Amino acid sequence: AAAFLAAGGDDGARIWSLADGTLRHTLSPGTAVRRVAFGPPAGKRLASVDADGLVHLWDATTAAPIESSTLHRGGDATVAWHADGQTILSAGRDGRLTAWRGGGLATTRVSGEALRSSAVAGGNILFVADGAAVRAVDTSSGTVARTVIDGLEIGRAHV
Repeated sequence: AAAFLAAGGDDGARIWSLADGTLRHTLSPGTAVRRVAFGPPAGKRLASVDADGLVHLWDATTAAPIESSTLHRGGDATVAWHADGQTILSAGRDGRLTAWRGGGLATTRVSGEALRSSAVAGGNILFVADGAAVRAVDTSSGTVARTVIDGLEIGRAHV
């Protein structure tokens, strides 16, 4: 199976082959790409969020755009894939957690703080970090299942 690496930057996002280091695709949404996340099956789809809060779904094998939606006000947001392999989760500095399944949209405010990072732990749980805590959010209900870490300055969280 082929393995790929994707990264965002000021002029879009790029996808490289890990086998030989060659640049495979350049994705150009028209503005800076802040975060990217490969989705199933086997990295054939890529979610990205740009500097304007627009979340994009791409075909990672052809670099063709599939769909886009403005999910956040302001530009700094992060994306992750839900365990169902169909839903893109995004968390932004606007304090919103969004579950997006191409056309279907559910938005829940989970924090008054800016959400700086997100990571899926499996099932319906998404961990989000804001300026002072890491919270486990049940994405099926939008409720905070528990606060994992509180009272610290947290910039990014990874599971």
